[in-house]
Amino acid sequence: MLSGSEPVVLLNTDTRGECLQQDILDGFVNKQNLKKTGNNEVWLDKQLHVQGYHNAKEIYPGAVNAAGNTLSLYPIDLKNNSTDLFE
Repeated sequence: MLSGSEPVVLLNTDTRGECLQQDILDGFVNKQNLKKTGNNEVWLDKQLHVQGYHNAKEIYPGAVNAAGNTLSLYPIDLKNNSTDLFE
């Protein structure tokens, strides 16, 4: 989960400059992008659960790094019904 001390990256790169493939947006999985990373929905579900989420509907943006092995997730603020990363 996002700890609050991690940087928010707005471009399609991670903090090391690696390209990210956006696989989740507004709670919906982009299956085509997920496939491009060499992963599938079973892998994604497992990664979501490992990071403490029940499903993709809890995620605003979610992205896999270029190597296809690290999933970065940013949750939807369900309390405020907001997807504003700056709130």
